[in-house]
Amino acid sequence: MNSVIFSVFSYAVTPWSIVGAIGVVMFALRWVVQIIASSRARQSIVPIAFWHISAIGSLLLILYFGFGRQDPIGFASNLFPLAISLYNLWMVFKVGKIGSTPEIQIEEAV
Repeated sequence: MNSVIFSVFSYAVTPWSIVGAIGVVMFALRWVVQIIASSRARQSIVPIAFWHISAIGSLLLILYFGFGRQDPIGFASNLFPLAISLYNLWMVFKVGKIGSTPEIQIEEAV
């Protein structure tokens, strides 16, 4: 997974760097999903997709930092967001709102 696939501006692109890049994109995409959902609802909400995307992005970055870069700081910095995302998904499934309600309103959680 560390073999160079191609180079871009003297940066060696490996399968692990692609995993890391996808993780960063997924992690950033969750904010796009949140702002679209909030704009449509005309209030601040956190859609369930936000937590799914957060968990996937965190997991990809953990794989990238753990195996691709062997960077314990990058690895550790993504454990907490993964735990929070999984906790929120667990809460959604526990309450049983998946499928019946497309988003969770923040004021319900407070």
